[in-house]
Amino acid sequence: MERGGSHLDGSMLVQYNCEDYDCEPDLESKLEDIVRNYPPQVYLAPYPRMDAMIALAAPGRLETLDGFDKDRIIQFIEKNLNR
Repeated sequence: MERGGSHLDGSMLVQYNCEDYDCEPDLESKLEDIVRNYPPQVYLAPYPRMDAMIALAAPGRLETLDGFDKDRIIQFIEKNLNR
């Protein structure tokens, strides 16, 4: 993820792929619950065909997860929120 002039500090993506992975039925709502606690520059979006179930992306940073891990997701967001 590159930061251009249109990206606010703290811009990041939380993406998920339930097309190629066996996601738990409430994964999207669990991710929504986390993302709602942060400013609007933290985006949640599906990403079918990506090579991970969950990907966390911030400028210069990428972390992938094989399953839902609330603590790791929150830690990633908190660490990158003011970058």
